[in-house]
Amino acid sequence: MPVPAAAQQVLPKLFNCVKYEKGETLHVIQGEESIKLLVDSRNLQKILDLIPKNLVIGVQKNLAEINLHLHPLAVKTPGIVYVICGELFRNNVNVYEVTSCVPEMLFFVEEKDLLKAHQVVFELCHAK
Repeated sequence: MPVPAAAQQVLPKLFNCVKYEKGETLHVIQGEESIKLLVDSRNLQKILDLIPKNLVIGVQKNLAEINLHLHPLAVKTPGIVYVICGELFRNNVNVYEVTSCVPEMLFFVEEKDLLKAHQVVFELCHAK
């Protein structure tokens, strides 16, 4: 079943709610059957007010973003996402979403795990 037309029609309105110049964020990930929005807490209610309630499958609050800027060769390295996620999982950090826009790779974790996640990634980057 494709993404409902109503969901696609509301997307342009959502971008007008976000003030990127003030550091606000909106990430849109579209699959074959659904659209996932990752938005800062400041704009959550504004965004939810614009989306028909029957289209909202769920809301996960209190997520934090880790934005890794990878070396161009790292992006071409097989298993790089596996290694990063594996280290996070081994340290009991649940990853809710991984997206990439080369050379950036975005990991979304619970806010309560953000410090631990940063430490894990830091140690992974500085491992000898």
